[in-house]
Formats: sequence, structure tokens, C-alpha cells
Amino acid sequence: MPVELAEDEQWRLINESGILQKVSTKKEDEEEEDYPLAEEIFSAVTLIIPFSFLLLMMDMCVLSLVLMLKWTYLAQSNPSSIREATDYTSHC
Repeated sequence: MPVELAEDEQWRLINESGILQKVSTKKEDEEEEDYPLAEEIFSAVTLIIPFSFLLLMMDMCVLSLVLMLKWTYLAQSNPSSIREATDYTSHC
């Protein structure tokens, strides 16, 4: 059986229980959470920049290694093909 209370009585119970004050403190807590979010963004950026640099350097090293192996393979299979590929005066 639900209890029916007048609106004035309901507001009196709400004010005495302090529920409205608890809700207002949650809004203050949400404002304080902006600073930790900024810290998280700063931490993420300070990790992303060095790892991006390392990824770029690794990519450059692997690419140079692949190209070096390609030229080494060409030199072993057909040495004249390298001379033709690097002889720029014959094409002029």
C-alpha cells in the first residue's frame, strides 16, 4: 500500500533528508574532474610523441634495409643492371 503525502510534506521530507545538497555537491565534483582529464591528455601526448618518433625511425631503418637488400640482390643476380640503372649520362 503506497503512502500518499501532501506536496508540502514531501518537500519537508526532502529538505530534512539533505538529498538536494548531495546532488549539488556532485556538480561541484564534476567541475573538479576537468583537471584530471587535462592531466590524462597531457600524459597521452607525452607518450604519443616519443613513440611516434620511434615508429618513424623504425620505418626509416626498415625501408633503408629493404632497399639495400634489393640493390644487393640486383648486384648479385645481374651486375650490369645496376650500372644501367645508375648510369644517368646514357639517358641524356
